[in-house]
Amino acid sequence: MPAPYNAPSSGRRASQANPNVRVSHAERTEVTDGLSKHYADGRLDEEEFNERLDRAMKAKTRSDLDGVFDDLPEPQGSGPTAAGRSGWTTGRIISVVTGAVLMVCSLGLLGGGAAATWATTADRHGGYVDLGTQSYHTTGHALASGQVELSTAAGRWDVARTLFGTVRLRVTATPGGAPVFAGIAPAGAADRYLSGVAYATVTGFPGDHPSYLGHAGGAPAVLPAQARIWTVQTTGPGTQTLAWPVTGGRWTVVAMNADGSAPVNIRVNVAASLPALPWIATGLLIAGVVFLTAGALLITLPVRNASRERAARPAADPPVLG
Repeated sequence: MPAPYNAPSSGRRASQANPNVRVSHAERTEVTDGLSKHYADGRLDEEEFNERLDRAMKAKTRSDLDGVFDDLPEPQGSGPTAAGRSGWTTGRIISVVTGAVLMVCSLGLLGGGAAATWATTADRHGGYVDLGTQSYHTTGHALASGQVELSTAAGRWDVARTLFGTVRLRVTATPGGAPVFAGIAPAGAADRYLSGVAYATVTGFPGDHPSYLGHAGGAPAVLPAQARIWTVQTTGPGTQTLAWPVTGGRWTVVAMNADGSAPVNIRVNVAASLPALPWIATGLLIAGVVFLTAGALLITLPVRNASRERAARPAADPPVLG
């Protein structure tokens, strides 16, 4: 009687107790791989290889494969790999790593969305989101921002105004609240007004303190409130509020003592209406949920499938007893 079929890479596992079990594509592939290995090693000539290969491809039940490997040893290295035994293929490992990266990214997106939601609700007062307060000082006659360049209108859509809305500056002279001036002008006009004036340009905030670039000169020839260059301006004692509907272009913010004297010591609070912030918060939260869901699926599906394969393999391939 012919010997029962033994798959070449299964450690000589026997066929199922019922020889009439139908053969799967995976089993046919395993047999053809084993035959190819033996043919490459010279154990089978071309005629023998083709005959056995044809038999394997036409097999319908496991009994049809009986004796295919009776006169052949098990090919070295054809046994199941550690990945095959555990169910962890390269694709599944890549899926889990990608899922982990997406879940980490989702934490940043959800955190940003939560912060934006908090800013647009709890931190919004009088329609403005507080962006911070800073003190400034110069021995000259004026303080100026660096040139602020904002995106110009695209068709009928002004990008800068959509993002920032209205910017509010609250400027107070320190100490004592002496009369102060603040204005916003096109950058070119502000440069011409400050030409020949001793003033300082704010260049940055290293270590949470402003840094300055000083410009030599004297007092302004015209008091700031009398210069007709300002798009918006405010002047007076105490805290002065300047509200500017943001417009695309290049702009400079200038603060001075109302009488143009030196030095200048002020405290400035900046706030903005930020009409796009709720939409940004919503977008970040949605993206965070999508990344989190995708990451969870990329992790759980390979883990589940690998576990199922590992649990099912002993039942499908029982070891030879005796």
